Amino acid sequence: MAKKEKGGLPVWIGNTPFPPDNKKPALVTEPPVVTVYGIGDEKISPRVWVSTDKILISEWIVPPGQGFKPADIHGGDEPYYIAEGTATVVNHETGQVTEAKAGDCMLIPANCWHLVYNYTGEPVRIIAIIAGKVWEEGQKETVEKQEVKPRYYKAE
Repeated sequence: MAKKEKGGLPVWIGNTPFPPDNKKPALVTEPPVVTVYGIGDEKISPRVWVSTDKILISEWIVPPGQGFKPADIHGGDEPYYIAEGTATVVNHETGQVTEAKAGDCMLIPANCWHLVYNYTGEPVRIIAIIAGKVWEEGQKETVEKQEVKPRYYKAE
């Protein structure tokens, strides 16, 4: 199990490939940090290449017929580049549903709830960037404790 720092976050968050007080231009040659995100049967393994106090770059692969839960929220904007497949991105607070296909780029604004489903027979591969901290003060606890209530969704 990964070591935790203050606030219950793993020590690599904000310190990959180097800590904030040791910033320099760097070719990222270390293998990505492989994590597990999700609950129950809805778990995926994101790969994180960069996680500093200002930005995070990761790859998410969502298998066919699966999604990731719980819904997520971040203090910074989060663009998704859909490298493969078709992602159905849902904001369960508003009911907004957006379908993004391979080659599409989608922007999830800061402080916007979102989760991704893959309703197809092919994997979805997403390159995600978070501009800012992965979670602001208290956001991770909010994500972990949330209860997603059933809603009716509307296509955009």
